[in-house]
Amino acid sequence: MTLLDDVKTMLDINPNSTSEDNKLNIIIANGKQHLTSFNPLLTAANFEAPTRARTLLFAYCRYAYSNATEAFDTDWQDEILALRQEYEVTEYKRRTICNENQDTD
Repeated sequence: MTLLDDVKTMLDINPNSTSEDNKLNIIIANGKQHLTSFNPLLTAANFEAPTRARTLLFAYCRYAYSNATEAFDTDWQDEILALRQEYEVTEYKRRTICNENQDTD
């Protein structure tokens, strides 16, 4: 199954119906972009596997499909913060390793 198929299933849209595919693809793209603004290290793979990013993307799609994206950040702030913290920890580790490597040169 594709991400689009999974979103359709989650939204209770007939997977054989293609009438809303364009709208859903736009929603998915916007959701990925929005979530990547909190964690720039996210890749397509993060949205394919069962991860926090995928859970948030599905939630974003539900809100966007219902024309309620303005409430998404507030309602999901704890999970968004955790997504952001994943990025911060990864970046901290990367910078620490880089600094350690520079110190040994």
